[in-house]
Amino acid sequence: MYNPQLETFIRVADAGSFNKAAEQAFITPTAVQKQLICWRRT
Repeated sequence: MYNPQLETFIRVADAGSFNKAAEQAFITPTAVQKQLICWRRT
């Protein structure tokens, strides 16, 4: 099962920051934060 929010969480943990994780995923830091908020609510 593919879970993009979980993947984002792991990427943030590995990168150490929202900005670095966003750069790696080619998205904005705001999008990273929104994905984690969505994941946390589930």
